[in-house]
Amino acid sequence: MGAILQQPDINNLVFLHIPKCAGSTFLFILNHQYKKLPRFDVAQTAPNKSNEQLLSELSEVEREKIHLIRGHVLFKIHKHLIGTTKYITFLRHPVSRVVSLYHFMKNTPQNRLYPV
Repeated sequence: MGAILQQPDINNLVFLHIPKCAGSTFLFILNHQYKKLPRFDVAQTAPNKSNEQLLSELSEVEREKIHLIRGHVLFKIHKHLIGTTKYITFLRHPVSRVVSLYHFMKNTPQNRLYPV
């Protein structure tokens, strides 16, 4: 298991993914380091419900099993977890990020904003 959750006072890890800020690379690393850890992947959520709604509908027993949340989530998502939570995110220079996002939207047909 990865070093962050081996700290005795940390029960949960939330990767708050900001688009076009090294998230895909870090998701790959998280998958490798925490591959056996129960997780909540926001990409697998229902389209008509928020991540918070889905987590709040889980029983306490189910929520106790979740120790890793990855994806585009709000900072307050930790309120639905049991125990202490550490957040990780990456930031990028705003202009560089917007230019990268523009090229992604312009060149990725699977993106909902394509074509720009």
